[in-house]
Amino acid sequence: MHRKAPGIVLAALLLSAGPVSAQGIKFMLGGGLTVPVSDYKNVDGAQNGWMGMLGAAVSFPVLPIGVRVEGLYGQNPHTGTATDKTLLYGGAASVVLKFGIPGPLSPYIIGSAGYLDHHYSPGDSGNPSTDEWKAMYGGGVGLSLSFVVIGAFIEGRYLARSSTRFITAMGGLQIGI
Repeated sequence: MHRKAPGIVLAALLLSAGPVSAQGIKFMLGGGLTVPVSDYKNVDGAQNGWMGMLGAAVSFPVLPIGVRVEGLYGQNPHTGTATDKTLLYGGAASVVLKFGIPGPLSPYIIGSAGYLDHHYSPGDSGNPSTDEWKAMYGGGVGLSLSFVVIGAFIEGRYLARSSTRFITAMGGLQIGI
């Protein structure tokens, strides 16, 4: 029964949410650049890399606020070696606050919290591999362009988990109503 509980709770929430048209539900796919900062750049030697995201967002027509759940995956190569890299993957829940006049072009601010794994892959350098999950937080700004079913977004965020800190510049597509 314990294994069924999360599914039952999710089904109850979805059924109690009302018709899909009452909320704006969008599925998102995006990616872009990651720029390491702080110890991640200076001590770990991480270089600019990339990150992809897959998520779903729910917005409420009468409120300028929405929520987003997303999965993240990316990597950063390291200085001085052709094969050392850090893989970053995890998930986040975010609150999105849109501002400005209602219309297809909406600026927003975003705050995120979740978990992110820092997996150091030594390649052929002989260094030991490490793997560590920790809580992540961050925030940023973005701009979305939405039409009836399809849209696009661009955003910049600062994300941090322990000493792994980086700035993302991402863009992508939104599909939904």
